Amino acid sequence: LCWRRRGLFRRWLSSRSAEFGIRAQATWALSKALDAGTPAQVAHLVQQDCLRGFGTALAASEPTVVLCALERVGHVLDKGAQLAKLNVALAPNAFHGYLNQLQLAEKITALTEHPHAEVQNKAREVVQLHLGA
Repeated sequence: LCWRRRGLFRRWLSSRSAEFGIRAQATWALSKALDAGTPAQVAHLVQQDCLRGFGTALAASEPTVVLCALERVGHVLDKGAQLAKLNVALAPNAFHGYLNQLQLAEKITALTEHPHAEVQNKAREVVQLHLGA
């Protein structure tokens, strides 16, 4: 796909100067790709550094953006757990290394204290299901 070859989503999601609307549209499109993708396809997107943009979204001031990012990171971790079942060397999750590299686990854990209740609940869910706390 064109967007994959050019790294458009990664640039849009991580750019601090990109307008909110562009980031939101890129996040939405990438979310759809992550939702519909097989574990192998999601692994490819993770290897292309798509999680970095969600790290930026986790720090957004708008709770709906944070919720979207939490849901996608949780979904990516679901796919990572599926990959780990197929390859024991990847256990407990194929994507924990990427999460740690980007310090996303710390960001997600911090969101358990977010002022918005839905964000808190979703962050707690991701922590409990995937981060072992």
